[in-house]
This record gives sequence, structure tokens and C-alpha cells, in this order.
Amino acid sequence: MNGGFNLPLAKLGQIWQINDDTGGGDGAFNALITSVGLSVSRDGDAVVVWQTVGMDRYVDV
Repeated sequence: MNGGFNLPLAKLGQIWQINDDTGGGDGAFNALITSVGLSVSRDGDAVVVWQTVGMDRYVDV
């Protein structure tokens, strides 16, 4: 279901490394995935998939 996009679907218990180097970002940190929500709908002919991820972050990169 990834469809070639860069962000995979999350799984509970995974550890993700987040690199937030945008203006005012926090830099790099690790986070434990604690919840995952998935919403699928249609917009005309396009399938729209939203993933909402809850995470506990910790600084240990």
C-alpha cells in the first residue's frame, strides 16, 4: 500500500528516526510508535490515505 511514497505505514512498537531540520525544528530524534490510525477515502478517482501516528519520542540518535 506504500505506492512508491517515502513514508511507510507504521506498526506498533516500531522505532522511527525523525529528522526535523526545518526552521525551528528539533533536529534528529527517535520515537516509539504507540498508536496508528488509518483513514481511506476517495477524492474523485483518487484514493486518499491518511495515517495518524502517535509516538513517544526520546533523544538518543
